[in-house]
Amino acid sequence: MEEIMKETYEYVTGNDGTPVTTTGGTYAKMMPHIVPFGPSFPGQKGIGHNPNEWMTREDLITNAKIYALTLYQLSRKETEL
Repeated sequence: MEEIMKETYEYVTGNDGTPVTTTGGTYAKMMPHIVPFGPSFPGQKGIGHNPNEWMTREDLITNAKIYALTLYQLSRKETEL
């Protein structure tokens, strides 16, 4: 699953998709078989999880492409959870 997410990010953005950690919490720790996945892009520093959290329209569209393609690729892969 993680490899599909990495490859999809790289395919859509052309950037290195090596996963990074976040200091924020996610619901993934409460649910089995869940991987937190929220693409970020070079230059995005300190824009998330603030009172005025924002994202450019271009980045929002890129995120949608990444999520859609990732879900499509995962739906094609038979996995055992």
